[in-house]
Amino acid sequence: MIRIEGLVLAAGLSSRMGTNKMLIKVNGSVIIEKTIAVLMESPISNITIVLGNCSNEIMKALEYYPVNFIYNPDYESGMSSSIKCGIKWAAEQSDIEAVLVILGDMPFIKNDTISFLIEEYKKNNSAIIVPRYKGRNGHPVLFSREMFQYILTIKGDNGAREVINNFSDQVLFLDVDDPGITIDLDTKQDIVNIFKDFEKEK
Repeated sequence: MIRIEGLVLAAGLSSRMGTNKMLIKVNGSVIIEKTIAVLMESPISNITIVLGNCSNEIMKALEYYPVNFIYNPDYESGMSSSIKCGIKWAAEQSDIEAVLVILGDMPFIKNDTISFLIEEYKKNNSAIIVPRYKGRNGHPVLFSREMFQYILTIKGDNGAREVINNFSDQVLFLDVDDPGITIDLDTKQDIVNIFKDFEKEK
């Protein structure tokens, strides 16, 4: 059975927010809880969360969810350190064939989008799969195990973008009707405005 791990990045400082955005409560639950709920409705095998800033609080918020936690001691150095921490852990699990990297503050992604990425991976066995909405790349991004060694060499705060660029000939871009893949919550006003917009569309 193919094991695709959901790797959730939730270690950041949220410096532009002024508070940890993962823990901001909207409509009864915190942001990261909403993101995890979407993942749990998809065909992801397991969910592992990379922690750093406010790790105890995030673990408390998710104590009733069947998720794994790993801690990134270098989280202050940027997103790349969290991706590498998660990928290093995944590489040590012999049964993980691929990981789906998702940011913890992206609760608007449709579970159908995640299902689509996984279905296409199973069909094509692509090394990297990136969703696109109206020509704009988004998250989550799927990386097959063969990419793990390259992700472990990245630096800075650009995530795995350099791996996607360096192996562009092995990237499958999937166009999806899902604006949630590009929504990034950086300020409290972002959260207020975006949640209002999504509530109107329901």
